[in-house]
Amino acid sequence: MRRLPADRVDYGAQWVLRWPILRKAYRAFAADASRTDKADFAAFRKNHKDWLEAYARFTALKGKYDGSSWQLWPSGLRQYSKVRKSSVKSELSEEIDAQAWFQFEFFRQWLELKSYANTRGVQIFGDIPIFVAMDSSDVWTHPTLFQMDDDLRPTAVAGVPPDYFAAEGQLWGNPLYDWDRHHATNYEWWLSRLRASFQLFDVVRIDHFRGFDEYCKIPASAINALDYKWVKGPGLALFEAIQWYSKQSEPVKDFFRQYLRVPGDAVPWDMVRAGYAAPSRLFIVPMQDLLSLGSESRMNMPGQAVGNWHWRFMRERLDQLWNESGEYLRLLAKLYER
Repeated sequence: MRRLPADRVDYGAQWVLRWPILRKAYRAFAADASRTDKADFAAFRKNHKDWLEAYARFTALKGKYDGSSWQLWPSGLRQYSKVRKSSVKSELSEEIDAQAWFQFEFFRQWLELKSYANTRGVQIFGDIPIFVAMDSSDVWTHPTLFQMDDDLRPTAVAGVPPDYFAAEGQLWGNPLYDWDRHHATNYEWWLSRLRASFQLFDVVRIDHFRGFDEYCKIPASAINALDYKWVKGPGLALFEAIQWYSKQSEPVKDFFRQYLRVPGDAVPWDMVRAGYAAPSRLFIVPMQDLLSLGSESRMNMPGQAVGNWHWRFMRERLDQLWNESGEYLRLLAKLYER
């Protein structure tokens, strides 16, 4: 793992390399853990049983079937309600226990980090997507909460219509929620998801919040997002705008300069100051903007399935930001009472 690049995330390599390390750690725990540690693990499984046991079985089965989608598993394993009554738990008991322990250890380490941050006045800001993946424990466990047919195939999928970024729209492929079913259960699945999120984070942002007001419905057989319709969601709304100064036309750039009354030679910092001055309760600045980096360092490209979420900031960059801009950021926070 130490041979992996420090300045970018190689998810493929991490995925391959992590499992031998994690399994070695689990075997050591199973063989030598103290009675207290084992009791803590048992308590964790009990406290998180509403999702953990299903997730552990799901992940163990994915390992057994070489990572293939649950929709390709033998028919008797495609429904969690049937798996709960099957012999899977006994047949894959060691792997199921290992997967549960991986989560236990993650929660333990993460909550230690969160506590360390909180005691120093730092809050953890979490980000969760509005939709979940088709090949996920969520859909496998609760297919009736999604727009699926009797054969457990999606009847429609998520995406967004054609726009400035993508001429054919974005076909995300996530299963859509059956909001009537969620309403009938008083949104218990969503409440459970948010409760779990707030165990990990102090503040939670839901990506594509606009989908709670209206969502884009695309036929499951579609190859792009040209054939779509807007459907009312459960009733919340959010509008998110993305600005691309360097790629805008000159009239747009001129509007930007006039609106903010700036020359436009330090756009990231112009936007940072405008954000600090905004009347919103919260203002979030991407680290790349504070470092005045270009589009090569952006985290995510809309409609692009690969090459996202690789960028990392290095310690020396954080030191540089603190030394060069820390005092200015402190001044902005004081000036605009943030």
